[in-house]
Amino acid sequence: MIARIGCIKFLVVWLAIGFGRGQSTATAQPLDIGRVTSFVTPNSSAGIANFSDEMRLRVSFREHPAGLEVAAIHSGPAPVTLVSRGNQGLQGEFELGDVVSHLNGVRVANVDDLFGQLRRGSGDLPMTVIDVKNNQSIEWIASPSMVRVAAGLPKARADGSGRVHVLHAVATNDPTIGQNIIVNRDTMKKLVENYLAAQFRGVYRIVEGAECSAKGIVVALSNLVVGPQDTLLVYYQGHGAYDDRFAAGDPASGHFFDFTQNDLLRKELLTAMQAKGARLTILISDACNVRGTIDVTPQQYYRTETRAIEGWTTLEELLLCYRGVLDLSSASQGQLSWCTRDIGGWFTSSFINSMESGVVTDRTWNSMWSRIKKSTEDVYSSRREKYGNQVPLLKRQLTLAPQEFVWNIQRDDSPARPTGQRFLQSSISADVP
Repeated sequence: MIARIGCIKFLVVWLAIGFGRGQSTATAQPLDIGRVTSFVTPNSSAGIANFSDEMRLRVSFREHPAGLEVAAIHSGPAPVTLVSRGNQGLQGEFELGDVVSHLNGVRVANVDDLFGQLRRGSGDLPMTVIDVKNNQSIEWIASPSMVRVAAGLPKARADGSGRVHVLHAVATNDPTIGQNIIVNRDTMKKLVENYLAAQFRGVYRIVEGAECSAKGIVVALSNLVVGPQDTLLVYYQGHGAYDDRFAAGDPASGHFFDFTQNDLLRKELLTAMQAKGARLTILISDACNVRGTIDVTPQQYYRTETRAIEGWTTLEELLLCYRGVLDLSSASQGQLSWCTRDIGGWFTSSFINSMESGVVTDRTWNSMWSRIKKSTEDVYSSRREKYGNQVPLLKRQLTLAPQEFVWNIQRDDSPARPTGQRFLQSSISADVP
């Protein structure tokens, strides 16, 4: 323990277990960062009951006979200040090998103890630390970081019907690590087959090669059917890094999975996993957690929704319950229509999102076209403000106003209206709010 008198010394440490390594008989390659670009952020909050605030000490621990030993100290934007409980003006910081023996006056011997006390706290955290230099116990007050954790739905007790579903993402196409980590693809599957009885095995999905991307993982997850008694395990092998700009309120302190196109924030993947409603949800990664920089523009996310439908969907009603001719344009005369890599065409994104929106009472073409136009203009306005200084053409165009060229339609209800209740799941892309 390094102690200082009269000098405020900030400590930033993180509670993490992840690391990355790739091995082969010829050479070892670190799972370091590659080229970082924009996030894919799966927003699947529909299945999350609530979020809870929890405290975090930004340090990695290992078990020790006297408590929890400091194994790694990490940087971050929200420092933890340690202040002596018995000596006014004495402040300190962790050193490797220090041992935390008590939190809130309670002995901590393992991860369960640690998180149990962190969840009980709401502010300053009393802590007993055994100094690695002199083996003396010192009483401190720590100011840990607060993070938001998706709590998920209340889980029922196991009834024996649950199965285990595994999504194993392996970056086998990566030129630096692919040939090293491919060996784990088959051995991981054999582990499940050999040590998990057949009646407990659910879907085993390998995401590899070109499919092992942020979008590929999100889509594979969204297509996985998980029951409330089931266990969901996502195991990731590939590049990883962290970005301080995304660390605030994040239990993973801005950790992300790094791909050549779009990157995937760890906390967003976990939130999407929890939205599946499994009784047990596990995310494990074999990836580096080193500093990286993310190009935060443009961004996108994938939102997965499951809705009960009675009768027509909005799209069905608009396409099957009218007759006539419509000719609609994304832009008025003299205007450019715009697109970006994250959401494609700005108008098309607005069109899809409007069609995918929740319950709409007035599902007429008049109503929907009004929604689509307003959404397009809102998207254009926000992006023009954000990117206009970088793109002169965008700055010069004041608006993007969709236009109707031919509007000659009449309501003509189809007799093929579906009966009964249906459940539809959709995964759509949208601009990050």
